[in-house]
Amino acid sequence: MRDCTWINRRVSSRRVVAAVLLWFSVVSTALGCTIVHYADRDKDGGSGGETPAVVDLLVMAPLDRNAVNLAGDYNDIVVELDEAMERRNIELRKAALAPLYGRVADVVPLVYGADDDGMGFASYADAILFYARDGGAQYLNDQTTVEGENLSRLSTELDTRAIYRPTGSDPAGRIYFAEPADGFVVLYLSPQSRRCALDGADCTLGREHPVDYFTREQDSVASWLRLPDGGLPVSKIFHAAVVTEEGIPYDEFSQRCVGYAEFPTAHIDLMEPSPLSYYQPLVAGIRDNGGHTALIDLCEAMSSRRKSRMEALAGEIRTMVD
Repeated sequence: MRDCTWINRRVSSRRVVAAVLLWFSVVSTALGCTIVHYADRDKDGGSGGETPAVVDLLVMAPLDRNAVNLAGDYNDIVVELDEAMERRNIELRKAALAPLYGRVADVVPLVYGADDDGMGFASYADAILFYARDGGAQYLNDQTTVEGENLSRLSTELDTRAIYRPTGSDPAGRIYFAEPADGFVVLYLSPQSRRCALDGADCTLGREHPVDYFTREQDSVASWLRLPDGGLPVSKIFHAAVVTEEGIPYDEFSQRCVGYAEFPTAHIDLMEPSPLSYYQPLVAGIRDNGGHTALIDLCEAMSSRRKSRMEALAGEIRTMVD
């Protein structure tokens, strides 16, 4: 038999069966053989042999009727960020979707988990379409009028929360998120006007200004985020707001959006700038208080610039976890 030819392949454990960490296959013939070696990148450290950083992601998006047409754009943004983080040697361990405003009675549900097949959703887009259409919209029968309130309610319960099953239940009642990783990322998606201004009396969270709320710590851990077996300091939590612009007139807004190459111009009627400023001062305030943030124009993220913007965001997340 001739000498074997080795072919090395590095893959992420998120793309193979979780229990398989190192395996190989041998294809032989009478004249020779080929050995394919599949190494778990999460074990061998990926490029450069460095151990990958590990983060979890919570996506907050409006699941209203407009989301039916924007579901694909939202999905592409999240997937592009995932791939950009992978290139930065960051493993996305857990990733979930929750409604920015909608609730089930008084509960803010996790409506989708990227590695959870209990509802049969194949992607973020599938989950968004289910809840944005009539059949699924009936479950989100309550709404908040306060920006950030759904996040504040949900985040204090992530240590006990499973993925919501609107048509059944999870027999195991499995908690979705795990113990704290190297970092936690909150990705806000919003094509609409904000429901309150950051400094407005109607926009407080637990009677606190949102900046104070999201940067308050107790025992060196952010008070607002509870994960199984602990939490993370404010310095290891990233707030990324991919939203429409604030404080500009509609004509200027629409002109900028359609000016981006490959922006889906048919979607401009589903979007609007916000006369109320919330995310712009929020990300600035959190950053000033020791947190990590980014503000990205949603129109830009829906255009040909999406890859470069998510690449830059992934770089900032990498800086946070280093």
